[in-house]
Amino acid sequence: MVTRTTNPLHFEDLDPHRFEDLVRQLIYDFRNWLYLEALGRSGADDDIDIRGVERSFESAPMPEDEEDEMDEPIEHRVIGNEHSWFIQCKRHKELGPAEVSKILDDGPLSHEPRPYGYILAAACDFSKTSRDLFHATLAEAGFEEHHIWGRAELEDMLFLPKNDHLLFAYFGISHRIRRRSIKTLTRARLATKRRLAKVFDGILGEGFHMVMVRDPADDTYPWVGDPREFMANPLWRYWELQSHNPPDHVAFVTARYHAFMNWESLEWDIWEHYDAAFRPFPEIFGIDRELFDPGDLSTLLDAFVALRIPEENRAWVFELRPIHYDRILAVDDIGDVYNDAPHLLVDYLDGVGPFEPRKARFIEDRRSYSSRHISQEEGTRIRYFPEKLPDLREEWHKKLRENPGA
Repeated sequence: MVTRTTNPLHFEDLDPHRFEDLVRQLIYDFRNWLYLEALGRSGADDDIDIRGVERSFESAPMPEDEEDEMDEPIEHRVIGNEHSWFIQCKRHKELGPAEVSKILDDGPLSHEPRPYGYILAAACDFSKTSRDLFHATLAEAGFEEHHIWGRAELEDMLFLPKNDHLLFAYFGISHRIRRRSIKTLTRARLATKRRLAKVFDGILGEGFHMVMVRDPADDTYPWVGDPREFMANPLWRYWELQSHNPPDHVAFVTARYHAFMNWESLEWDIWEHYDAAFRPFPEIFGIDRELFDPGDLSTLLDAFVALRIPEENRAWVFELRPIHYDRILAVDDIGDVYNDAPHLLVDYLDGVGPFEPRKARFIEDRRSYSSRHISQEEGTRIRYFPEKLPDLREEWHKKLRENPGA
């Protein structure tokens, strides 16, 4: 059985003579032909597009006089017979019973002597009524063999591996080339996965690694240019690699927010005015800290979390976005003199950047010994963080001085 997902082939788009050529090439190994003649191209075909003569080898009783002359008599001998065939090709979009009957009357039934076999090949689908009429008419007329090939039969033949060259020549489709392409693509993905696993400590565990992701086509690296434009649409930046998930992807933390999480009631809240995913280290020359940490929000948040959120309720919200292996052009494990962290050289999507459009968010317990996490959709958001953070840094620093281990 041939499994395929290719769209229906448009036989009707072929030139009539081109369609005849296709059918003739499909029947080359249908029988043991002595010859096949393309009559349709001559213009005077008498409604017969292809005429063939088949060499048929059959068993026949051995004559008694010949049998007596043999040292070891046998009962049968093999003889060769020649059978004539007519093949008609119709590049019609529809052929009903009336049209089939007319084709037979004007074609094989109008010839004497009549051929041994007949094939009607058409670019359309035949109804059961048309097929029954075809076979009954030719059987009654004394044809030994008769075949009707519609769109489905022709497609089935073309999708056989032995006819892949015809499928490509006539329709520009090749399953052999497609399989070769899939094989090449699969090998490339496996090579990328092995390289990533080697550089980033395996593939099964989830861990955070600082990685420089950049577009090798960008000739501005490592210079920032306009800092604000760079922050809005960076062509290179450090990101945190989180996991090899989903399959054939690597997922990166593209945003990270401080969160409150009640693990009993699954109520949560996040403060989205500061993204902690942009690290102030390693340094990106030309980016002022005020751009990624305006008003020193990171320390304001640290003080609020330490003094206003119990330890068991402290959480992170991670936003993850993947990069497909196919767009990773190279894995550079040593970096360069500007950024000596590993580099991923990625084919950026126009207007989107290095990541796939889809994203996912989950909430994770901040305690190092805990592995609890849920998706945002599993819980209920409440109001916990104030719109504007109070400045608790002095109080926090005083507490740290009094109890350095707190």
